[in-house]
Amino acid sequence: MAASGLNASTYDREGRSHVAALADYAMHLMEQMKYINEHSFNNFQMKIGLNMGPVVAGVIGARKPQYDIWGNTVNVSSRMDS
Repeated sequence: MAASGLNASTYDREGRSHVAALADYAMHLMEQMKYINEHSFNNFQMKIGLNMGPVVAGVIGARKPQYDIWGNTVNVSSRMDS
């Protein structure tokens, strides 16, 4: 899971360049997955969903803390492949 434009220094309200950068990153990940599959004789698959909107981020867990993001924006993006 990746998020872009989460703070004032990376969020571009007019040009939305943070969204284009995230989409470009996703396409590069797909190219890398293809390269890995060709050179490791595997067939890993990756599904990508992009959505734009508000999210809530934080650390959860007492024994094994993990940073995560939540919200309807994340849920819709996650369901885009189904």
